[in-house]
Amino acid sequence: MTQAHIPSPLTANSDSADALRARATGKALRHRLYWRKTLQITFALLSVWLLVTLLIGLWVADWTAQLFGWPVGYWAASQGALGVYCLIVWAYAWLMDRLGERLGDGADDSADADRRNGGRDDAN
Repeated sequence: MTQAHIPSPLTANSDSADALRARATGKALRHRLYWRKTLQITFALLSVWLLVTLLIGLWVADWTAQLFGWPVGYWAASQGALGVYCLIVWAYAWLMDRLGERLGDGADDSADADRRNGGRDDAN
């Protein structure tokens, strides 16, 4: 006696099974590339932060320009460092936004579904 073969919904149409596998593989590759780029961006910007912080603390502290007895060189460099820190935050947000648009970060999936549904919630 042989058992009847019941086709799986995924294998019933080999084209759709292959398409699902290819889409899953592509999504996994995009996900890995997204996180690799995220780590590269984070490392680069943290390196800038560390460099600026060490330069202010070690190199600029020796500046002896004074105004009314206060170390103006150190104060000006410290204020400039705050500007650089703000630029680092802005650069991170901008770069991550571009990366998310280019590779997709997974968070866009629900937003795309909302856009396709015209903002309707089909669950209710």
